[in-house]
Amino acid sequence: MNSLIKIFLVFVILSNIHYAQDQCTFTGTPEKSLSYPLFGSTGTLKVLVILCKFTDDNYDDPPRTNLWPSTRNSMPIWGPSLVSTTIQTDYPDPSISGYFQDMSLNQLHIIGDVKFYQPIHEQAYYFISSGRGLGYLTEEILMGLNSQINFAEYDNWDPKDIDQDGKKNEPDGQVDFIAICFRDANFAGLDGSSYSGIAGITGYRQVFGNGTSQLILDNKVISAKNLLSDLGSGTCQRGILNLHEGLGTICHEFGHYMFGTTHYAGVGFHGLMDGEGTGVMNSFERIRLNWLQAIVVNNTESDVMIPDAISTGLVRRMNIPNSTEYFLIDNH
Repeated sequence: MNSLIKIFLVFVILSNIHYAQDQCTFTGTPEKSLSYPLFGSTGTLKVLVILCKFTDDNYDDPPRTNLWPSTRNSMPIWGPSLVSTTIQTDYPDPSISGYFQDMSLNQLHIIGDVKFYQPIHEQAYYFISSGRGLGYLTEEILMGLNSQINFAEYDNWDPKDIDQDGKKNEPDGQVDFIAICFRDANFAGLDGSSYSGIAGITGYRQVFGNGTSQLILDNKVISAKNLLSDLGSGTCQRGILNLHEGLGTICHEFGHYMFGTTHYAGVGFHGLMDGEGTGVMNSFERIRLNWLQAIVVNNTESDVMIPDAISTGLVRRMNIPNSTEYFLIDNH
């Protein structure tokens, strides 16, 4: 048992080393019932990632911004490697594809495309105080890239099972997931609330510039909804300065499509969905997606070996006597 305690203490110390993931304020009870994970925990999901930079974005904080300095008004060199275009046996790390391959033990493949867009106007033009807002900007981004994109390629899942055939891995007429990623953005001005990311491509207001909650491109619906009200078509985030810092925020916001609208309070700074964590999924999250097996420690074991949880998918569970609660101890 002493070995377990020592390992647990090391885990607590290491878990406070932050992966670069800003605070997410998105939380609450959705108005409509959705079955999570929305896309299933196995299979292939094709996503669209859009990197954006305002012309007046002059934020620089070396070395954090060295890989996308404010003087570069185009796709950063590392941009295309955010997500793999095809299914691979071994995705590069760091990347969205590599992250979920590692966490899922190769059960979930996230592939897709990365595009760059520079808004036509300076940021203040899109502020709510100017009569526009994030939805107006999002519509401009999507329409501006429309000639480069076939949005029908990103409809491969039916999260709500609208045809009631028991299958989620089939098209439903709505684009599955778009991640709109700003190098830097003032969401307080754009959306009336400060946050690093939100599980909705138009923020809290949930409408495009045309005043509706839908765009139809390539005969596919792109939804402005966020998960607090209904199924949307992606996420919006800021602070995507490089692969390491951007990945934590993007994966966390995608995590709302896997786990729902709440954060896991009480797990400290360890996990994807606590809102300000290390970025590495904890064992509780991976168990919920059937990506990990918990083996109960029994009273007869005196020396317990705990393998690396990321690569083996194994953790140990310590039940609390006369209680439904327990400890999960993972080593990574």
